[in-house]
Amino acid sequence: MELPADVARVCSRFTDLVDAAVPGLLAGLHLHGSLTFGEYHAGRSDVDAVAVLTHRPDESELAALRAVHGTLAAEGGPDLDVAHLLATDLARPPDDCPDVPTTLARAFAVNRAGINPVTWHELAERGISVRGQLPPVWTDPAALRAFTRRNLEQYWATRIDLVRTYPDSGFDPQLVTWFVLGAPRLHHLLATGAMTSKDGAGRFALATYDERWHPLVRTALGYRATGVDPDPPAEPAARGKAVVAFVEEVLAAAL
Repeated sequence: MELPADVARVCSRFTDLVDAAVPGLLAGLHLHGSLTFGEYHAGRSDVDAVAVLTHRPDESELAALRAVHGTLAAEGGPDLDVAHLLATDLARPPDDCPDVPTTLARAFAVNRAGINPVTWHELAERGISVRGQLPPVWTDPAALRAFTRRNLEQYWATRIDLVRTYPDSGFDPQLVTWFVLGAPRLHHLLATGAMTSKDGAGRFALATYDERWHPLVRTALGYRATGVDPDPPAEPAARGKAVVAFVEEVLAAAL
């Protein structure tokens, strides 16, 4: 697919900066995430990627990578959320991958951000190669399903407690969209065996859940498409409580 102009620009800038800072380190750059489903909202979407390196960076090379991402952040454009790893890491289960240099929301760290079966499967099934050929990528549908169930049980079931405690957070359309499209995205995988995008999760929700939830789902889809809350709530707490009830129904159906 042809990349959106700002995505192509940040990827090209990243490869140029790494090549200049640490020649010979960057073997490949491969995109995953919603972009690979044809979904990208300029000015709001980030860019998910895996950078395949020729070797584990030493301390001076880590500092150079940190500086590269600092430059990208200062120049603006979409966030490039990238895990920097080896081709041999992709050939094995992500649980075997060590902590690696990553960026998330422009924060550089050595951790496991993005190191999970979803990333591996998205790369294998839909990855877009900006530089180099994608090396062999480990996949295991059963492991992906098990990871998805744990994510629902350990992340979504606990995070929704925050909205339950602070229902006035329903005023925030970004939070509403995160929950209303995020949880059905995982249910879709468990129900169909296939991954989908956030917009795809919204379409799945409209086709799957009771009609009383459709206005909430359409609000999430509308905000994702435009960046504007299409139905600002007169009572934020009421919308927050609706989000909680909807996610509880999704969790029950999915699990």
